[in-house]
Amino acid sequence: MNPAIRMGGYILVTRRNVDKETLSATDFVLVEDRLNKSVHYAGDAKPSVDTPIQVKLFEYYKNVQYMIHGHAYVSDGVFTHNKVPCGFLEEFDEVVELVPDSEQSNFTINLKGHGCLIMANDLDYLAEQKAKLYARPCPEA
Repeated sequence: MNPAIRMGGYILVTRRNVDKETLSATDFVLVEDRLNKSVHYAGDAKPSVDTPIQVKLFEYYKNVQYMIHGHAYVSDGVFTHNKVPCGFLEEFDEVVELVPDSEQSNFTINLKGHGCLIMANDLDYLAEQKAKLYARPCPEA
């Protein structure tokens, strides 16, 4: 799972190529909460390849404070229509097509062929989603 947290004008995202089962404070990268053709981040560690999408989603969904991206599905999440490769910005369009209300928070999207996005304004909603996770089928249709 790749957690991301909005903090003022910044977002904390997971570092690229880090073990997600043993995350600590040093496994996060501070990123600016704006996307101007490139991701601006602090330090030498590169953020996750999903960071541009996460930043764009945080920009759009103003009430979302927490985001988790995982490579499993959530049982009651709606599915995107198309498969979009990891890190491609087209994923943003797929999500907004399903949840167009930019004021929305506390929702889950299954990214066809990729995993899930859990978007939340409170930690209780995130905790509730954990029991709903299930492994993606292999091979996936």
